[in-house]
Amino acid sequence: MALKHIVCYGLFEGMAPVSVMHTHPNCCHPLTLCHAQGKGSASLNPAATQNVTYEYVDLWSRRTTWGGESPPMANDSVVIPAGTTVMLDVSPPKLYVLVIEGTLLIDPTAPVLHLQAHYILLRGGALIAGSADKPYPGLLTITLWGDKEAAKLLPTFGAKVLASLDGRIQLFGAPVAVPSWTHLNATVDITATSIVVNGQVNWKPGNTIVIASSSFDARHVDTTTITAVQLLPDGTSRLTVADPLQYTHLGVLRTYKGDPRQNVLDMRAEVAVLDRNIVIQGDPSTDLTMYGGHILSTWSRRVGIDRPILQLSNVELRQMGQAYQMGRYPVHFHMMGNATYGSYVANCSVHHTWNRGVTIHGTHQVRVSHTTAFATTGHTFFLEDGIETGNWFEGNLGILTQVSNGMLITDNNPATFWITHPDNILIGNTAAGSLEGFGFWYHLQDYPDGMSRTYSVCPKYERMGVFKNNVAHSNQFYGLRIHPEYYARVDPCGWSSGNAWNLVPAVFEGLVGYKNGVNCLVATQAGVVQFHNMTCADSGAGVKMLPVNGKDSGSQYEIIWNVETRSRVANPMMTMAGLFNALAVAQTQEGLRGSLVPWPSNRWIAAVTTPQALAGAYQHHAHMAIVNFTVVGFAAYSHSGNEFRALETCAHCKDFTGGSTSLTRSLTFLPPSAAVAAAPTALSGTAPYTAYYNTTVAQPRLFVWSWPHQAILVDTDGSLISSGTITAPIGGVSNGAWSLDDCRSVPGAAAEFNIATQPIPLGGCTAHSGLENNLFRPAECQKFNEGAAVICKPGVTFRRVMLNNHAPQTLAYRDMIVRDVETNMTAISHQSKYNEDGYVFTTAVGRSYWLHWDIPYRLDPSRFTMHKMDVLNKDSWLYIQSKYVVPPAAIAINENEQEPLQALPDPLNATSGTVFYSRTPTLNRFYSWNGTKYNDTTATVLVAGATDRTLTVRPLSCAGGAESCDVLGAPLGYELRNGTLYWSDEATWAGSTAAGGAKPTAGSNVNIPFSWNLVIDESPPALGRVLVEGNVTFSSRRDISFTAAAIVVRSNGSLTAGNATNSHPRKVELFLTGNRNSSNIVISKEMNAGAKVLAAVDGGTVGLYGAPVATRWTALAATATAGSSHLLLAGTGLGWGIGGKVTVTSSSYNWKQAETRSIVTVLDSPSAEALTAAGFSGTGPAIYDSLAAATPGYGSGSISTGGVSSIRQYNATLLTLDQPLVHDHYARVSNWDGLFVDLRPEVAYQSSNIVIRAADGPWQAEQDGGEQFGVRVLAYGPSLLQLDNVVVAYCGQAGLGRPCVHFDRLKALKPGRAANISAAAAAAGRQPAIADAAAAVELGLGLNPSYLSGSAVVSALDLAVWISTAYNPYMEESATSAMQKLFNASATNNTSSSVAAAVVAGNVIGGSLDVDTVRIDVRGSVVVDNLAWGTVKDMSGKSKFDNILPATFRVTTNNIVLRRNIAAGSERIGFYLAGEPCSTLPHPRLGGGKALRVANNTAHSNLVGLMLEANDSGQRCSGAAGFSMWRNWDYGVFTVKGILTSVTLVDITVVETKHVGVLILYMGALSEPVEINMAAMTLIGTSGPESCTICNGTSPMIAGKTADLTCHQKLSSQSYNRETPFSPAVGLASSMFALLISPGPEFKPWDAVKGYPTILGITRVEGAMFGGYQGPSTCPGASPVHAGTYAIGAYYLLLAYQAPTQLATDKKGASITLLPFGRP
Repeated sequence: MALKHIVCYGLFEGMAPVSVMHTHPNCCHPLTLCHAQGKGSASLNPAATQNVTYEYVDLWSRRTTWGGESPPMANDSVVIPAGTTVMLDVSPPKLYVLVIEGTLLIDPTAPVLHLQAHYILLRGGALIAGSADKPYPGLLTITLWGDKEAAKLLPTFGAKVLASLDGRIQLFGAPVAVPSWTHLNATVDITATSIVVNGQVNWKPGNTIVIASSSFDARHVDTTTITAVQLLPDGTSRLTVADPLQYTHLGVLRTYKGDPRQNVLDMRAEVAVLDRNIVIQGDPSTDLTMYGGHILSTWSRRVGIDRPILQLSNVELRQMGQAYQMGRYPVHFHMMGNATYGSYVANCSVHHTWNRGVTIHGTHQVRVSHTTAFATTGHTFFLEDGIETGNWFEGNLGILTQVSNGMLITDNNPATFWITHPDNILIGNTAAGSLEGFGFWYHLQDYPDGMSRTYSVCPKYERMGVFKNNVAHSNQFYGLRIHPEYYARVDPCGWSSGNAWNLVPAVFEGLVGYKNGVNCLVATQAGVVQFHNMTCADSGAGVKMLPVNGKDSGSQYEIIWNVETRSRVANPMMTMAGLFNALAVAQTQEGLRGSLVPWPSNRWIAAVTTPQALAGAYQHHAHMAIVNFTVVGFAAYSHSGNEFRALETCAHCKDFTGGSTSLTRSLTFLPPSAAVAAAPTALSGTAPYTAYYNTTVAQPRLFVWSWPHQAILVDTDGSLISSGTITAPIGGVSNGAWSLDDCRSVPGAAAEFNIATQPIPLGGCTAHSGLENNLFRPAECQKFNEGAAVICKPGVTFRRVMLNNHAPQTLAYRDMIVRDVETNMTAISHQSKYNEDGYVFTTAVGRSYWLHWDIPYRLDPSRFTMHKMDVLNKDSWLYIQSKYVVPPAAIAINENEQEPLQALPDPLNATSGTVFYSRTPTLNRFYSWNGTKYNDTTATVLVAGATDRTLTVRPLSCAGGAESCDVLGAPLGYELRNGTLYWSDEATWAGSTAAGGAKPTAGSNVNIPFSWNLVIDESPPALGRVLVEGNVTFSSRRDISFTAAAIVVRSNGSLTAGNATNSHPRKVELFLTGNRNSSNIVISKEMNAGAKVLAAVDGGTVGLYGAPVATRWTALAATATAGSSHLLLAGTGLGWGIGGKVTVTSSSYNWKQAETRSIVTVLDSPSAEALTAAGFSGTGPAIYDSLAAATPGYGSGSISTGGVSSIRQYNATLLTLDQPLVHDHYARVSNWDGLFVDLRPEVAYQSSNIVIRAADGPWQAEQDGGEQFGVRVLAYGPSLLQLDNVVVAYCGQAGLGRPCVHFDRLKALKPGRAANISAAAAAAGRQPAIADAAAAVELGLGLNPSYLSGSAVVSALDLAVWISTAYNPYMEESATSAMQKLFNASATNNTSSSVAAAVVAGNVIGGSLDVDTVRIDVRGSVVVDNLAWGTVKDMSGKSKFDNILPATFRVTTNNIVLRRNIAAGSERIGFYLAGEPCSTLPHPRLGGGKALRVANNTAHSNLVGLMLEANDSGQRCSGAAGFSMWRNWDYGVFTVKGILTSVTLVDITVVETKHVGVLILYMGALSEPVEINMAAMTLIGTSGPESCTICNGTSPMIAGKTADLTCHQKLSSQSYNRETPFSPAVGLASSMFALLISPGPEFKPWDAVKGYPTILGITRVEGAMFGGYQGPSTCPGASPVHAGTYAIGAYYLLLAYQAPTQLATDKKGASITLLPFGRP
């Protein structure tokens, strides 16, 4: 039957007619070819087919095939219908679309054929060239055409494609490359023109070959053309090549004399031929556009349709793959299901591709064999989704795998073999060079992804398939990488089953690796991953390291984290993760030849690196077994700076982590001179070799240690630790009690011991780090000249313990001391965030250890948790001691009070956590604190050997379950005494049962019972504890000095001096005595008042009202210069007396330039003559007159800029001091067009007639010798504390969270009592903060009218003032939770409605030690008109993870009054503020409140002026208004860690910040809208001449240290400008919005963006004034040249690395400049 040639028009508009051979009635094909706007598709009118006739034809060239018409022309589209077979016997012109539903055969008799098309599509059809038995003999080229921009993309298939849907692609090229690749038989050097290869090849002249790199650089590849082939008699082949070689290529096989396993090191470079007689290629534009052809075979999965077949044999693919296009790969098995090995790629070459090599996607049991991939892009042999199993990769070669920057993120570090499911087969493959990447990468996920997404398959838990006899070399980083995780399990997806963590070995066998840049092989996080029969050499010295956190070094073999539940005492070595039957060679002489040198890096290189435990995982038994391991040449020599060691412990560990145990057995150490040529029988074609690397190093360098407790190495048979491997001990004298060779006779060392079935007994010799660890007893252990190593004899077992959750907070980041109770020998354990915010230590078992912390003063733990102890046997117990200078009532384990024992618990039978607590204090002979020794009690906790039970140890103040354990006992009772009683009167005491019946004598405890009205009319001797339940007053007729250990006022008792209406006229000095070992006054489970305390509890009242002064502080009225003995103060009538102490605060960046002096004379309203005499002359600094008038204490008023000659008298006060000033104190008010900016330092008055202080105060405050244990004043619960014009000095108890003045969980007083007190105070005008009465009423103030007013709190050793809501977090919380509560707003603490507020007003407050100075946690508190300075950050002896940022004023809640306070010097933060709800702020556009609760506060001389965090009001906006910041170092206003809400700033003034004035960092969701609104901002770059002299860089700053005392003297490690020259200063920086922000100092930068930017953030700045920003012209003529001041800076992500760009200059001379800044 004749077949008519049918012409269909309109398939694509503008195309030539389409030639179609079709048996269907319609021309239109059911397979949709393309859809594009304006393009049609061909179809026939059914009527037009009535006269169609058919004929059978088969040759493409015959006209009869095409209905008598000419064969298809250029750009025709052709369909071969089902049931039709056409033989391609000619090369047709370039077609557009070729659809094959039938069969297209390639004519085997045609010598040359070229098939070209844009699309070749098989729909159930077949494209066949040759067969497996009769390969195609001619030359067939298939070229795929397509333009990247213009190509029409078919669904699924794309463009420029050879695609098969349910079809068969079977292309069998002739075996023109046998073998497809081989090895060099001998090393060749640069300029060589011939090579000898293994085997007799059939390669021909004209063939292109590639020789793989033998160096660390994958690009050291030679590509050339064969000009002649000579088959040699020894079975090898000599190839002459056209081009001289550019690189050295190795051709050597080596074994090592003395290697008991005779491992073969094969370092023969691979040589592959790229030519095949069937070529599939992209068109000539491919290399320009990176848009090549691709082959895709897929299955429709329709019923009755067989799976497709894709068979490529001896085919060359080049210019294939489409860059950055998913699914467009050179060869792509796409969702074909189980191919049952019917589809394969064999003996092919895939080279110069733009997107991978061979991809298997959603397909199983494909075979890829003996195929060469060269110069591919991205992962080359690629399993896509993670569901693919049973695929067989054998004998394949990948050379030069290159980076793809636009595919998976992992393609930035590509692997030649990318394996996403372990159950595949890889045998005999070679990965010969990946740029920036890896040879083999097992990347296993929880579940398959992509189109194969399912939860029934769990790749990273599946059992291992086969990995055997593969080779990896010349890869940038790792030869074999298992990353991120792999845990082969019995039940891969069975989380709910009992086998959830039942691991099985995953065996990788027979890898040969060399010249891999970082590691030959590495498993990142793995279960029982085992490496068998491995040979690795010359790895670790590559050019680059992958970015890693923690220490890293090069190595041959490495397991980083081992995740294991089984203890090593129950785990035979052969069932552990580890390395078995392996060889490691440090540095071969061959590897130093020709272009293979120099070795690029200078890092440490190890033979094997042992694992660490995974932080936080309960599977913490991180073991590694190293068995039958030969180490060659890892001795103490180097080449190009590389240092070698055999064993590196604790892979990738962060500092001070580790402690895991690894076991070794049958280790052999050989010198590099042991290298010999492998026997010819091992591998044929071996060239002769004469060893010329004759180093005869007798002993290896076994280990190098980095920190204490890094790891434990157990030598199970004496092959690691012996006289042949270890150098002499330090001092050169060995211990006569034992020798190193004793390690050979340890339990289990015998060769017949079955390590496959029997766990190794404890007791082998061990190796440890000797750094900072002196726990090792000399009779048992010796330190050797082996990298700070300690070797311990047989029979001494060591165990790891971790500890965290330790308190008080002061201990959080300090070093812990582990002390052997028997020997007093110690080890240091350093705190690390990566030890779960704690410590790790290793100790010998069966002993007692006392844990304490390295801190100058005595501070005992109030809590700690031991966890993740090694589980060993019952004999491996530990006794862990904690000691207490103040005896606790009992010890709790895991919050359960323990029954008291009479003796130490039985370590073999008692439960872990059993406690023996000896309540009898004994002298601590081990240790002294600042020279002081203490008596203390000891709690001993059993840590049983066969368990890892977590144990939290906490001393209890109350025992026996009692709710109340008041050491003061029951109330004293009613003892009626009429009239007024006097202390001096013997009759007062006679007959009183409660008071003891006699007048108190020195040291006695005193009780004042209810109903007594007692006047203290004399100074008693120093007393013990004084308990007041009556009414006690100090005589107004004489001065009184009252000394006691503690004074407690309770049960409606009172202690008063004066009252709210009449101040006390005489001196009262309250001296409190006591030390850190003084007995505590425990009121209840929730209140330990401590010692050395004046306390009002349970309804007591303390009211002390000193002689008033007009103000406690004011501002300088004129600059006070160094050398002057005069201060000129703003205001008159201050009430400051001669002999009183004053402190003038700093005007520089260094708060320590504050100076304290005594007043000699006071002169109000001094005359011009007096001022001149005092040095305030007409040519001197400006005098600011009556600036205190407008705003009490600190404000703005008239300004005189003239000299004294123009003004006769000043509204000021002139002080004469007892000593000259050491520093300049600049007083300046800058005038910016009528806007006055006040930069005057303050002067504080610190004296009063009523003083509360430590009796031994000066000594207590000494850093060397003192206990840092001062007095404390406490009001707790429904009690009342009113201190007015009182001095509290040498106060606070460091580390205990016991401040100088503490309003702790105040409760409402009875209504009548509260009203009476408040009314009396208000009537006399003595109520503090009276100007804030409206705000106070609004906030509910008055329920408890406690206050601190007009007083001086100085020389604070802990917090100075604290209004608190919760039980002391400094003492009772873990380190982690305490940080969270202390330095993040706590909703629980801040919203407690049952806690009453207090008032802190008009005070001067000096100092705090590593805690906040003033801390406010209670809503309704009023904090106004306070001056505070001297917030100290303790950085000594603390870890780098210390993130405590103490603030002068710390406010954790909203709805408080915070006005007119000055933070005048902090080593970290001025104000740390929970921002106000934005609705309360007076933004001119957004509106808001008018009566600001938080306003007119100032911060200067801090690291950061104002630190803003989110409020707890529920509003999604936080802000601040009315703050002035000047001369703060890093930032004026900042949001550390990124604030979580929008921000509004109004009326903020920032002057002369060293780095950035205002920077807001926001952290939130990607698409969450957020606004930063700023209004009425004033930013000043330079304010006056002193701006160019204060910390101007004249004195060099190095690592934050400088001799210039005007600079900040205790910078954070993350501060800017830690080095000179300084960087430019910026006023306003662009806000940054990101998913994650760094947490800040000390460990991380202030402002590093750690996540992607968010997309809906905006910053609006309205009404800002910039002044004094002079750009590069700042401080002209300065030396060194000033770095410049710039108004506006763009964060580095927004304007990175650009030069400053001046935008405008305003009328005030401010250079408005965009300046890049920040941390790239």
